[in-house]
Amino acid sequence: SINNQITKLERGINIIIGTPGRIIDLYKRKKLRLNDMRFVVVDEADRMFDMGFTPDVKYILDQIHTNYQFMLFSATFDNGIRELVKKYSKNEFKFLNLSRDELTVGNTRQFYYMIDQYRDKFRTFLKILRREKATHLLVFVNTKRTATWLSGKLKHLNNFDYKVDLISGDLSQFQREKILKAFKDHRINLLIATDVAARGLDIDNISHVFNYDIP
Repeated sequence: SINNQITKLERGINIIIGTPGRIIDLYKRKKLRLNDMRFVVVDEADRMFDMGFTPDVKYILDQIHTNYQFMLFSATFDNGIRELVKKYSKNEFKFLNLSRDELTVGNTRQFYYMIDQYRDKFRTFLKILRREKATHLLVFVNTKRTATWLSGKLKHLNNFDYKVDLISGDLSQFQREKILKAFKDHRINLLIATDVAARGLDIDNISHVFNYDIP
């Protein structure tokens, strides 16, 4: 709760990790000082900007008047993020590309399918799934709602040979790790994952990856 966080701040801390909204809340309550920061990190900047947090991030940075090291991490680097970096680093910045040289395995074959009607999407997915004879597959979706819906639909199919489960932001770390271990051990062979929950996954021997939704 915020009261527990205020108590910890009053005791004195060296590192603060928080959402833009909570940081602003604590700052306006005069429980958090921003004028003596030495390091500022903005993580997953593209995701925060997509969700409309750009004004909050700028507000926080505007309250810091000391010389600080500014670090920003983002999966994409569009003009909006580039302008923010230029402004708050005073044009003195280095751009580091931390991605791998190859983003896909060399022998991966990639296909996409155009579906005219949304109601045909699930039926087309099943048709492709059975035709490909996938043995160990990961299915990406955009939302927790879609993950829950798709998981339920697949589990209630007759003569469906896959053991299905899902991971999303609603799961605890313990639950997430338990499901991932079952997937790695092939006790689950069809895993549905939201884009956010699937970040950082490192799983070998996946036969197929499906983007059920456009990533």
